Amino acid sequence: MTQRAVPQGMNNSDLRRVIGEMYIRSRDTPINAFKQVCFELIRRHVHFVSGSWLIGEHGIAFTPHSLHLHNLEKAFAPSVRRCWHEDTLSRAALRETGRSADLCESFTTVTEESRRVFDRHCQRFQIAQGLSHAEHDERTGLHTLISIYHAQTDRPFTAEDRHTFDQLAYHMGEASKNNLHIQLTRHAPGLIGALVDRQGRLHDAGQIFLDLAAQEWPRAPAHSVPLNLNDVMGRRVRASYAGKRVYIELTACDEMIYLVARKNGRNPLLTTQERQVCKHLVTGASYVKVARLLSISKSTVTKHVNRIYKKLGVKNKQELARCLAGQA
Repeated sequence: MTQRAVPQGMNNSDLRRVIGEMYIRSRDTPINAFKQVCFELIRRHVHFVSGSWLIGEHGIAFTPHSLHLHNLEKAFAPSVRRCWHEDTLSRAALRETGRSADLCESFTTVTEESRRVFDRHCQRFQIAQGLSHAEHDERTGLHTLISIYHAQTDRPFTAEDRHTFDQLAYHMGEASKNNLHIQLTRHAPGLIGALVDRQGRLHDAGQIFLDLAAQEWPRAPAHSVPLNLNDVMGRRVRASYAGKRVYIELTACDEMIYLVARKNGRNPLLTTQERQVCKHLVTGASYVKVARLLSISKSTVTKHVNRIYKKLGVKNKQELARCLAGQA
């Protein structure tokens, strides 16, 4: 993890306490509540009125994929999406990756039309000043843009606020990724699951899921699941997709969707004897009993089990059973 200087006004123990609490809370807090938790934690050290947490990707233009609002009305969402769709605005906001930028200062070089779009947005929601911290995740290709705002009646952000926000915003992003991964592995252990937004953009995924998706959609863009999730899900909490090679169960979690992939036919990752070992293990049979049933030694069973666990990314019989249920 990147080491960053301690901001002025905060001692090491203050910083460690807040950051440590973020990671602790990431273990058990539901995905959609965790971002709210993070905003409340940084409010202890940086005064702000409201905030937003935007995740998206930048191609020809910036495409927002998920947006969390803190103390902001719902109308803020389409308005801020309109701002970031302006190419010069999004490039200005993302230019200072790894450190915060004053939104008003950053947008002095944008086009006049983009500036008018941003000014109208700020006036509508009474934003006098904003700090924005951008990070780029090379593994997923996603950009995270965390922003905090002041109203016109508040004091301006200080240099100390900016330093503190830089530290904590970085760890907000890292702890959020930890939160996503923990929730995903609890929902779908054994590397068979993925977590996507409503546009089908992958935010986290197990290797087996990625392998199965590549078989089903060999020409699909990287980091994406080419499903029209609005059609597949509708307003339902649970749905399914039956493809040529995979069967996927979908479970909605507000703005995110869990995917669990099941391969059609037998699992090609396992040999015939490994599948036989699995068949008996998931019934609760001991290694000795499996060895007797298959007429092999206990040490051979142990070797098979170690290879099975490594191939499927599981750690015990319970995870193995759930993984195989997803591969049936």
